[in-house]
Amino acid sequence: MSKWLLTVGLVVVAWLLWSRLRGNARAARHKAAPPRVAPPRAMVRCHVCGAQLDAALARRDGPLYTCAEHQSPPAHEGDTPRP
Repeated sequence: MSKWLLTVGLVVVAWLLWSRLRGNARAARHKAAPPRVAPPRAMVRCHVCGAQLDAALARRDGPLYTCAEHQSPPAHEGDTPRP
């Protein structure tokens, strides 16, 4: 009977050591991988209000940029200016 208890005890100790080593290796793999960060995007300033916005969202007017609130709608033929 003592041989069985000794065998079961050794198996339990071996399993605990194996699981602990496996957990440390898994944690090391997660720490080694750097977090994925998006590349920085170009930011510009609206020349009317000074808001910072993504250059892809800004409208360029010569050397100046405007945000969506200050972009004038495109002129259509036949439109008359409203007072």
